[in-house]
Amino acid sequence: MTQSEGHSASEMSDHWDDEEYSLCLCPISRTDCPGTRVENRRIEYLQDCFDKSDDAPTFLRMAGYLLIMHVALGGTFDPVHDGHRALFERAFELGDLTVGLTTDELAPKTRQVDRYVKPFSDRRYSLSAELEPLAEAHNCEFEIRRLKKPTGIATEPGFDAIVVSPETQAGAERINQIRRERGLDPLDIEIVDHVYADDGRRISSTRIVRGEIDRHGQLTPHRSGRSATQPADDCGAE
Repeated sequence: MTQSEGHSASEMSDHWDDEEYSLCLCPISRTDCPGTRVENRRIEYLQDCFDKSDDAPTFLRMAGYLLIMHVALGGTFDPVHDGHRALFERAFELGDLTVGLTTDELAPKTRQVDRYVKPFSDRRYSLSAELEPLAEAHNCEFEIRRLKKPTGIATEPGFDAIVVSPETQAGAERINQIRRERGLDPLDIEIVDHVYADDGRRISSTRIVRGEIDRHGQLTPHRSGRSATQPADDCGAE
């Protein structure tokens, strides 16, 4: 949307879903109660932000108003690929992110295929490098924590939403069941579709370590895959 289209401030609520627009008109503040509605005192500034925005979250961040959500996301992330990036992007659109990164003990139990998984310290370093520029671009914060069991951190108080891929939706619903049993509000479940490789099949870490594709989904027929056992050059890793 461009300035030349000339939307008036009064038309803003018609541009996006009414609930999406009105729900999150609150000042960015981690000390204020989420959901606080405030009067719009900067119509001209908001008009400019609106004309430069394609969706409600972008507009509200530009304008300095947004409901800060605390988002949970979990995984092994070895290696990080474009499918993961889609999850991260959606999480940062919603708010601050806490990532549960599987421990070295849990990671092999979450794999459908028996393969070597890099140590927690290596995965944490790569994950942090991926998250930092995304968090900065969305003016958000992130934290990486150890995930010791599948339901993990998302069953704790303080979270508003969880971002998952289609195959992990059942796990998110289980998390909400546990939260209800503990007297906590259920999380909003945000399902992000798969990202597909050049051959039309979804990008996955397993396909990458097999040597089929790279992290962006480009086919790599001449690349060898990762073995199911620990490589000799990783034996000294923590």
